[in-house]
This record gives sequence, C-alpha cells and structure tokens, in this order.
Amino acid sequence: HPGPPGNAAAAVGAVGADPRRIRGTAGLCVVTSFADDQLTVVSFDGTTASIVGSPISVGDGPVGLDLRELPNGNVAVLSTGFQDHSAWLTVLSPAGALVSNAAVSLNAACLQPAHAAWIGDTGLFLVSCFGSDKMEVVDSGL
Repeated sequence: HPGPPGNAAAAVGAVGADPRRIRGTAGLCVVTSFADDQLTVVSFDGTTASIVGSPISVGDGPVGLDLRELPNGNVAVLSTGFQDHSAWLTVLSPAGALVSNAAVSLNAACLQPAHAAWIGDTGLFLVSCFGSDKMEVVDSGL
C-alpha cells in the first residue's frame, strides 16, 4: 500500500499474463488477463495492504470489463471473451469472494465482443461486437 499521496507506489501482486483492463468499486478492483482467460480480484480497505485473490476463469481472451454494485452489497462483474464470442457475469461479495460465475448468451451475430458496459441499474448491458461492427443490448438476468 503506497500510503498518502506523494509516497512511492508499491507492487500489489501478480494479476496473470497480458492484463488488459482494470475497474474498481467499493474496495474491490478487478483485472482482466487476456492470455490466461481469467479475472483477478484485488481487495483493499483503504488502510492496509491490498489482497490479490485467486483467479476466476471466464471467456477466452477477456477484454471488456465493467462493475456494478448491487442493492445487496454484492458486485456484478461483466466481462467479454473476445476469442470465443462470450460474455460472462461474475458476482462477488463485498469482500471479493466469488458468489457466482456464468456465461451470458450473446446473439450469434456478435463476433469478437470487445467492450461492455452496464446500462444504469436496469440489469441490461451494452456490448460492442468488434468482428461484426455491431453493438448489442443484452439482459443479464439480474
């Protein structure tokens, strides 16, 4: 933990091969690892050292990543599998423990899903389809 502003940065830990995107909310950060097909969760309480959690398997070549706090305090993590045309919904506890992890169906015309973003608190998300030059709105089921 680097401490107050102006202090030197400190190494937190390994996050897998070829990290692509990082997003954070409510004391949690999530990092995509493109080459390892996984997410790494880093928890931080603001005063002590950060804790790097165990990797979570997701789609092949995760690129897109977005986080959303749920009413019960859990965090919904949305990621895209660029190489297997997938989207994944991972739910974490406020402490960063895995609650659930499952693929979400995309339209077959959505090739190479790249980035995704939650649309407010609706449970819907938007995904860009790099390989087919499209965008798609998807219901996550939340």
